[in-house]
Amino acid sequence: MAADTEPQTSEPYRWDTLSHSVRSLLDSLDSEGSFCAQGSREDINPGLQVEGVGGIGMPISAYDAQRLIRYSRQAPFGKGSETIVDITVRNTWEIDAAKIKCAHPKWPSIEQSILDSVTSQLGIVGGSEFVKLEPYKLLIYGEGAMFKPHRDTEKAEGMFGTLVIALSSPHQGGDVAVSFNGKQKVMETSPDSAWSTSFLAWYGDVLHEVRPVTKGYRIVLTYNMMHTGPSAAPGISEGDPRLVTLQSVLKDWSRDVDVDDEDRASDPLPGYLIYMLEHQYTDESLCLTKLKGRDRTRVEGVLSIGQASDCECFLATIEKKERGGCDGFGPEDYAPGELHSIVDVEEQSVHIRSIVNVADGNLIVENVTLDDDEAEGLIMRKDEEDDPFEGEPCGEEFEGWTGNEGARTTLWYRKSALIIMPGRSNLGYFMAAARDSEDGECWSTNFCNLMNYYRKKRNSGGELDYLVGLVCQGPITPEGKEWLALWPDGTWPKLECSGDEIGAAAAACLRAGWLD
Repeated sequence: MAADTEPQTSEPYRWDTLSHSVRSLLDSLDSEGSFCAQGSREDINPGLQVEGVGGIGMPISAYDAQRLIRYSRQAPFGKGSETIVDITVRNTWEIDAAKIKCAHPKWPSIEQSILDSVTSQLGIVGGSEFVKLEPYKLLIYGEGAMFKPHRDTEKAEGMFGTLVIALSSPHQGGDVAVSFNGKQKVMETSPDSAWSTSFLAWYGDVLHEVRPVTKGYRIVLTYNMMHTGPSAAPGISEGDPRLVTLQSVLKDWSRDVDVDDEDRASDPLPGYLIYMLEHQYTDESLCLTKLKGRDRTRVEGVLSIGQASDCECFLATIEKKERGGCDGFGPEDYAPGELHSIVDVEEQSVHIRSIVNVADGNLIVENVTLDDDEAEGLIMRKDEEDDPFEGEPCGEEFEGWTGNEGARTTLWYRKSALIIMPGRSNLGYFMAAARDSEDGECWSTNFCNLMNYYRKKRNSGGELDYLVGLVCQGPITPEGKEWLALWPDGTWPKLECSGDEIGAAAAACLRAGWLD
């Protein structure tokens, strides 16, 4: 449903009103896609052949299922940097794709038909045109086999999701339960499993589990879904009334952000706002062409009005850390692979782990700490009860059990985000936040990345002047002085600026008395 089409008032915004308006309008930029997909067919016989076993007929008999198990291995799972076999967490058998062949001449066209269906259901921009399937495993689930809740790892560059084709093999149970952003769904493969083939798909960051098989054998082909193409056209027209309204709000923000009057002094507008994306992305996949579903729709919408609204946007990874005492009395209170839970949070912090260019994912700024008040105001929430970091932690640093005292642990939560900045702001805000850092190397790397970013932009002289001047606004570490001292000779290897730009920055530092 489109948002109100009337332009927003030109009266100056309050911070909370601005945040709520931008959040609501971004939420309204929806797509047709879901986080999971499913379907079934009755005409599938892939002509399955397995090395060491031979041909497997359809439906797969219990005898052939047992033959497959004899030539398979117990499937492991990942825990941090380790690969573990533990049948209390994952109890299934696997055969590598290299040992599998689907010999039916029409099988490629059947795979394509299934791919067309799931990409449509997932709302992928461009459909299946820029998506390819990479065969991964054949999995055999016998009675009692299951896989506890987990998320798929990105197994290859460009992977964004998983496709499962459940071959015709009589079984009961083995349902796949998926959950994402508070939404749950159960997808069955057992109905008519003796006569038909079902297929399931989901995005890579969707939490899912395979519930125990209660009878028979559930046998599936799994595929990595890979994005292969460039950015496609935006999913929402630039004339969409929701974008017209959002453009008006952002333009007013850009106009008012630096207004210097008594009213604004007590309620300044933010230099940027953070909007949490629905999906979680790795460092390698955080760029426009690899965004999924609604994330892609919303970011492309903001990009389409960026110039007219005098705003810029960036992608980012936001991280929250919590430290405190653990629940339970000892290691026996936790299952293998289970993260510890914190009883009382003693310390917590939020920081921007990285900010990258939307188009190519190139790093611009990293490691910017936000104090509690900043994080509270800059991260857009639906309401006061909304926790932007809700969900399972992505990792922990466990400090262990010591004598009679309980253990402590640090949990961290990581979310991908869109950062929106009004035109009169720029990324120098993050340099200002980082200039007092004790990490001189990080400071200098950020400065270099920002210089390069603005150098490559058209009409970026003002931003470069601001950035060069910024180094004169506060203390700099000895490491930073060392780095800046290299500028006159142009010997800093990552700096691609011209001699004039290097000279201007060095001169600014000399005037400030930072360089001898």
